[in-house]
Amino acid sequence: MGYSRTMKYISIYQTCRLHGGSEEGGWYYTARDKIKDFKKSFSSDAEVKKWWGRIQKAVANTGDRYDLNLEARVFDDKHGPQDFSDPSHYE
Repeated sequence: MGYSRTMKYISIYQTCRLHGGSEEGGWYYTARDKIKDFKKSFSSDAEVKKWWGRIQKAVANTGDRYDLNLEARVFDDKHGPQDFSDPSHYE
């Protein structure tokens, strides 16, 4: 059985850690603001892995700011949300 073409949306986010509150000693969360969306149709898992490797290399080179990063997320058949922050995930 062959691989059917599948549409993926790759969203690139700028991320930073923010202080969420002072209760119970304080907590932080990752804020993500979308910079760009890419829409791509893939014909194989190997093609997805190849593109993913390229994207990971590109977002890894983000400069010298320790508090700002780039992050890539893949979504099936839809764009990623504009704000993909996670204040509900305590660390």
